[in-house]
Amino acid sequence: MLESKVTRWACLWLLAWWAGPALGYSNGRVQVVCGSMEPLHGHSPSPDPAPYRLTVDGSTVKPGARVTVTLLASDGSSPFKGFLLEARDAAAPNSTVALGSFSLLQPGVSQLLGCGGRQASGVSHTSDSKKHQVQAVWTCPKDSPPTVQFFATVVQKKKLYWVQVPGPVVAVTGAASTTAGVLSPPTMAAGLPAAVSPHHTPVEGTLEEPTAPDALFPLRASSMETAPPLEQQRYCSQQFLSPTNALFQF
Repeated sequence: MLESKVTRWACLWLLAWWAGPALGYSNGRVQVVCGSMEPLHGHSPSPDPAPYRLTVDGSTVKPGARVTVTLLASDGSSPFKGFLLEARDAAAPNSTVALGSFSLLQPGVSQLLGCGGRQASGVSHTSDSKKHQVQAVWTCPKDSPPTVQFFATVVQKKKLYWVQVPGPVVAVTGAASTTAGVLSPPTMAAGLPAAVSPHHTPVEGTLEEPTAPDALFPLRASSMETAPPLEQQRYCSQQFLSPTNALFQF
């Protein structure tokens, strides 16, 4: 019981430290929702077509080259207060990895976010001021997939917002193969024993012990401070983030 209470308080402290002023404010520091791009407002996204759209100034780009991305009100008369802009692999619709890096054109109304530990891989608002258009420059990474698509979450007000509004798909010329980054089976060095046959019967007493269930969730009160930051955030976010902890408050 004591350990559980200590773990809970440690998680609450860590979440407050990670999110900073984002919880309950509209300053756009929403890194903790970069993956889902979902404002935790306790409401569902609007089912209606978004009155906003994304545009880019080119349909192709080379690794290391830049593209200007614009988020704007389609009808010119529906200002928005909050937004989150990211680029993702167009061929992996379920991916939550933000690609490339952004630089700002309007630092007064926008700011850079480090999504998933990737520096400047997202852009968000700095305040709840009304906006009709924001722009940022995206740099294509050297290990980019062949196609990249831009997405934006746009908040008009607390109960009215759209999540992952799809933008244009940009083709990356000279991109690395889609298999890049996939680990190949290790090659057996000369002189080393060959791989064990699937029909091989292990020698009695050499079986490894199965992984204990607790190993899947290693954080405990006693190890909270020494656990890797990403593991701390994943564990605490799963345990304590809820719709009541709104990150886009307007």
